[in-house]
Amino acid sequence: MDVSKLMFRDGLMKDERILVTGGGTGLGKEMAEGFLTLGAEVHICGRRGGVLEETAKELMDKHGGKVVPHACDIRVAEAITEMNDRIWSQHGALTGLINNAAGNFISRTEDLSIRGFDAISNIVFRGSFYMTHDIGKRWIAEKRRGNELYINDGAYGALFDAAHVGWRFPVELMREDASEEKAEFA
Repeated sequence: MDVSKLMFRDGLMKDERILVTGGGTGLGKEMAEGFLTLGAEVHICGRRGGVLEETAKELMDKHGGKVVPHACDIRVAEAITEMNDRIWSQHGALTGLINNAAGNFISRTEDLSIRGFDAISNIVFRGSFYMTHDIGKRWIAEKRRGNELYINDGAYGALFDAAHVGWRFPVELMREDASEEKAEFA
């Protein structure tokens, strides 16, 4: 990433602590790098601890700052709670959440197994809810403002991607509803 091309001023995210789900690769990694270059302390999570460790090292070697990897399967609510307990106790409260993690199998709908559909559902829908629910409750209890972003392409379908895009629109509706509910705490 060429940080000279970012449109934001240096240090914009100083004192921010951001968690990017699915932060070890792809778009999540790019966002983590952007937040890091703007001064945020970045936490990344995903299922593959080795990939997360490599990404954290790569980004810190390139930009300095702090990237903390967390191996966590967001399909498991208890794993999210344990990870967030560690973040809060060892690093302090998060100020931002990027719900980016996704699962996908490029497959014709009739060829997609029930197990495959469930795996995608558990990451995209349940994982996003579990993460938002756990962190949102912490922010409310602490009377703390927080920012949350869903990386979502639910307005558009894609060929051979029915299970993935099928959950994105409900996630967007869930986000809208939760935002209105949380407005009283902002």
